[in-house]
Amino acid sequence: MSFEREEIIISVSHEEDIDGIASSSIILRFIGLDYLFLTNYHLSKWRYFTERVKKLCSEFRGKSINVRIYITDLNLKPFMIRSLDNSLSNCPLKKVYWIDHHKWDSESIDLVNSLGYFTVYGDKNFSATENLVNYLNVSEDPVASVLAYLSRDSDFGLMKHILTQPLTNVIRYIVYVSKNKLLLKKLVKKFSRGVLWDPEINSIWINSIEYIDNALEETLRSIRFLEINNKRILFASANPVLSSKLVLGNISDAKFDLAVMIYTNGSVTISRGRNDIDCSVIAKAMGGGGHEHIAGAQIDPRIARDFNKAIAMIAEKIRYYI
Repeated sequence: MSFEREEIIISVSHEEDIDGIASSSIILRFIGLDYLFLTNYHLSKWRYFTERVKKLCSEFRGKSINVRIYITDLNLKPFMIRSLDNSLSNCPLKKVYWIDHHKWDSESIDLVNSLGYFTVYGDKNFSATENLVNYLNVSEDPVASVLAYLSRDSDFGLMKHILTQPLTNVIRYIVYVSKNKLLLKKLVKKFSRGVLWDPEINSIWINSIEYIDNALEETLRSIRFLEINNKRILFASANPVLSSKLVLGNISDAKFDLAVMIYTNGSVTISRGRNDIDCSVIAKAMGGGGHEHIAGAQIDPRIARDFNKAIAMIAEKIRYYI
């Protein structure tokens, strides 16, 4: 492949929610994109991204091409940073902008500072899209302001906008049921133009309704409560198509101190029901991270599909941090 320009723009963002899709859309709208990667915290997906970057850098060898990467809505761990740094080793001209809102650990920050070509920007009180809009100083743009609002509405569990839950369902349905990466990238392009709903998105949403309803019903039947350190902990075995907010919003007996969604693909989402619990600390103990109010981690999918075993393992972690 031959490149006429002196700079290549790459975006990598979280694929599972409005914040990830919207932040990529903001980059496309205001900066432009040559390569778009949508991923999650599974090691295989991150390796796919870094291997693609490594291949690109090999093609650029000997050329004065600057590689600019925007990472949004992803809480990078040291192994992810090292993997990316290794993939960029053949790119002499490179810059990485890490725009996020998760609770960053000191090891990651120290590592990116030592590498010297990372710019880190974020505030945990805002969504990643809001932080990106502020960083680029584009808050007056009508599309940017709507995407920032929707990302906050989703990520902070406010769910006030009429489109927040339907769009969340559409995104997760594409990721976990349709498994159509091109369709997800198409959604990024639509958002960048201010198109939040159209006949195609509506059709996906209609197709998702029955599947999500059945998955939700099955998840609600799985719910168990355990008492740990005098706190009521909710556990649920969930299909990854379901957001934790959708599940918790449909629980009739919703009183809990902590809720743990154990997804069948190995993802775990931890949400708090009281402000004196820090979910990010629990997630970090499991190799993950996130926010005080909600965080996530990964466990072996084989264990995740054995609900009793997964509960026992996670309960042992929780015991020391609540």
